Amino acid sequence: GEIYFIGSNEIYDWNIISNAMEKAIGKKALRIKIPHFLIYGIGGVSHFVNYFTSKPATFNLEKAKDFVQESWTCDSSKAKRDFGYIQQISLEEGMKSTVDWYRENKWL
Repeated sequence: GEIYFIGSNEIYDWNIISNAMEKAIGKKALRIKIPHFLIYGIGGVSHFVNYFTSKPATFNLEKAKDFVQESWTCDSSKAKRDFGYIQQISLEEGMKSTVDWYRENKWL
């Protein structure tokens, strides 16, 4: 089997993503800057507590590493090359569709 990354050719910073999410939800987000040491601290404590329980932690050191990244990237060129993948849904449409699904399933 093959692994493919499916994404956009556009580069979105966190402000663009936040704005698209705000528009999809219809509410303004409260943006709070959290220091990296605090994120790692919470992840570490959760990781430690998880060691003594059988339930997986929702937030741990691996998630903390994800949270502090300035950006995430993926390359869809392999999907484009192998089966002609082209993004057909904009970020805004995708966010709206996702929010609608979450609402329909009572997750929001």
